[in-house]
Amino acid sequence: MTSLSLIYTYSLMASSAFWGVLVIKFWATHEKLPGRNWILIALLLWPFLILDEWLKYTESFGMAWALGASDFVAPVLLACCYRATKLLVVDKPTYRRRLWAPVLAIALLQSTLVFIPVALRQTWFDGSPTGAPLTWWPVYSVNLLAGFSVLLYSILIAELIQHYHRYLAEQVVDTAQYRIRRMAGVAGTTVGMSFVSILLVTAAAFGFFPVAFWQSLLHMLMALVTLLLLAGLTTPRKTSPSPLDYERLEACSAQQQEMRETLQRAEQVIIDKKLYKKLGLTLKQFCVYAETDPTLLAISLRLLRQKTFRVWVFSYRLEYAKNILLRTDTSISAVSKRLGIPSGTVLSDALVKYAKDNQTGTKTA
Repeated sequence: MTSLSLIYTYSLMASSAFWGVLVIKFWATHEKLPGRNWILIALLLWPFLILDEWLKYTESFGMAWALGASDFVAPVLLACCYRATKLLVVDKPTYRRRLWAPVLAIALLQSTLVFIPVALRQTWFDGSPTGAPLTWWPVYSVNLLAGFSVLLYSILIAELIQHYHRYLAEQVVDTAQYRIRRMAGVAGTTVGMSFVSILLVTAAAFGFFPVAFWQSLLHMLMALVTLLLLAGLTTPRKTSPSPLDYERLEACSAQQQEMRETLQRAEQVIIDKKLYKKLGLTLKQFCVYAETDPTLLAISLRLLRQKTFRVWVFSYRLEYAKNILLRTDTSISAVSKRLGIPSGTVLSDALVKYAKDNQTGTKTA
């Protein structure tokens, strides 16, 4: 057995074992996962990504008719991951049927594989088809469209996470608690792998760079990146699904009287209920107390205070910290811990800046 064969065998075994671990992990944590139904569908679909490879590895020549029949699975799996990610970052996600348009197109194109005789498919056990695009066009077109679809869904997932982080200060106070770590990097890796898959299929179809087992390489790459995505999605995370209407927020327009009344109510509530002391406070939670629209409050803070929700609440925290330190003998480290600030040094620097801003009339951003 050659070194490449060993690498292939170990990769096939390791990825299948990793999938088994993720299934167990999902079973243990599913109640804490907002998108658990979509994640479950993705986990159940994943083995079909490497169905061809197991048929080849076990030399199941009698199952040659099934080769290439699961190339549509990767886009379906990525679409499920997108829906699961959206439930992590959006409070009331919309459901759009056009999300499934690429999947439907691939499924229809996949049906053309029935025109490839089983005898010809049996040759795939010895190597993937290369060249002759007019003969093998169903194979190339399905894999090419699947690559573009995976690229699209990967970009959508990456944009969801980036958008969430971009507006995080608008909706939470303690942003470090609510960040989605590593998922954006995994989505970026999936984007890169989809580019590789498109180039691989194109090279095989036109003979630019013939690879004997390009289908196997393609399947293993997709299996790996989707496992990484599923590993991220099966990890329970503390997120703050956004209640904001981003279009209204970017338009940043509201009636002056309405904004003033909203701010007046918000300032009264934060003082009366001492919500600035509540660690992990989110805009959604605050607006339940204040009985106001989250987007309207965010717009009001932007236009009338030139502050984000985070900075606005922190100004109350710093005022509270200043009063505690001036009137009691409480240590600065104890106050910083009480307010969720990393250290006494950070709090000290923030208080100095806060005092300077108050003297000059500058508003912190």
